[in-house]
Amino acid sequence: MPDSDVDLAVEGLVAEAFWQAWRLAEEIIGDRPVDLIEIEAVSESMRRAINSLSLFLMKC
Repeated sequence: MPDSDVDLAVEGLVAEAFWQAWRLAEEIIGDRPVDLIEIEAVSESMRRAINSLSLFLMKC
């Protein structure tokens, strides 16, 4: 969708790293707003959906 945002699930980030990741994602993507979703904060059903429907980008 041309006007939609980008949702990225993240896990295990402390507050400062979370905001750094969000700023970096917004900078890289540029033309769309970015929502970072903390996996630890979502319901179990949402976590299962994220795990089954998402594209894994990086593990540190």
